[in-house]
Amino acid sequence: MPHIRRNATSHAALMVMAGLVLLALNLRPAATAVGPVLGEIRADLGLNATTAGVLTALPALCFAAFGAMAPIFSNRVGPHRTIGMALVAMVAGQSGRLLVDAPVPFLLLSVITLGGMAVANVLLPSLVRRHFPSRIGFITALYSTALNVGTMFAGLFTAPLAMWLGGWRQSMWIWVGMTVISCVPWLFLVSADRDHEPIARHAAWGFRHIVHTRLGWLMALFFGAQSTQAYTAFGWLSSIYVDAGASPSFGGLMLGILTGLSIPFGFLVPMYVSRSERPQRALWLFGVCGITSYTGLLFAPLTLPWLWAVLLSIGMSGFPYFLALLGRRANSSDGVAVLSAFSQSVGYLIAAIGPFLFGALRGLTGDFQVPIIVTMVLFLPLVGFGLAASRPRLIEDELIAGSND
Repeated sequence: MPHIRRNATSHAALMVMAGLVLLALNLRPAATAVGPVLGEIRADLGLNATTAGVLTALPALCFAAFGAMAPIFSNRVGPHRTIGMALVAMVAGQSGRLLVDAPVPFLLLSVITLGGMAVANVLLPSLVRRHFPSRIGFITALYSTALNVGTMFAGLFTAPLAMWLGGWRQSMWIWVGMTVISCVPWLFLVSADRDHEPIARHAAWGFRHIVHTRLGWLMALFFGAQSTQAYTAFGWLSSIYVDAGASPSFGGLMLGILTGLSIPFGFLVPMYVSRSERPQRALWLFGVCGITSYTGLLFAPLTLPWLWAVLLSIGMSGFPYFLALLGRRANSSDGVAVLSAFSQSVGYLIAAIGPFLFGALRGLTGDFQVPIIVTMVLFLPLVGFGLAASRPRLIEDELIAGSND
């Protein structure tokens, strides 16, 4: 939409910004709302342990599979129409799974929901580059914060809402309603596309090109390393405190500190990355804080429990760093789209292994010492891949060089 990107009125710019923020706000609740009411869902639908395990693994798998398709859709029908279709899938999938009473339809509709979320998730950074090329850091900070707010709200309020409203289905209709609201700005954007923007029919670059680039793999490995840390902490931090002698409610409180602090960090980190000439210095802070946190959890988990949660939240700030770095490693919205798609698709596959590995090590050894040590050591590749990906270069240069070979 060139007329919005280059000669935007304040109204149009605000419409685009609202669309990005509302979209980001709704890219996590449909996934994170399942965990707090998983017991009720299992009892209501008759899910066995295996099916429940598949359900909890679906987000990472769908984000990997469908995220890879996002640039293809975008180049066929345009980015705004692609987001519009993703939102339709999110609303239809979420609504449908609240109306079924059998495991298989529930899983299939969950795949549709997560597929829409995955496509929109990948295209968000490219839309920021497309509409706000001179304000990438600030807009990235806004939508990164919205992502974290949506994640935290769904985790905190789904179970209480289920209790107050009379069931898990009723509570999840709240998140459907929020997704419907987020469609409003995109109706305007898609309508404006119809008159002003031709549809690209051929993609300049795809996976077959970026798979041969060094930067593509560095970004993918960095994203996978930081997502592994995040998935592991979200899944196991509370249990670590409980195993050390704390109550389940205290463990939940520490997890709340971890997720709550991701909101301000989600805003501050992209702003720092966009304004600093050497943003990679933040990676050393993430590594030191993460390793210090797990050291404390290993040797004295209940001595300064809140400090370990705070430090771990800082250590997990690689996600907003990655989002901001996408805008610095490409000079076009198409470049950002293909880099985002490849990095996140590969990265989510890597990240899906983390919680299972942690749990397997816990089962084999009988305590948390070995899994904590392994998770601590995994901060080293996170910092290493992040430092390498942060060196000044553009994905377009590597793609062009590869096409000339």
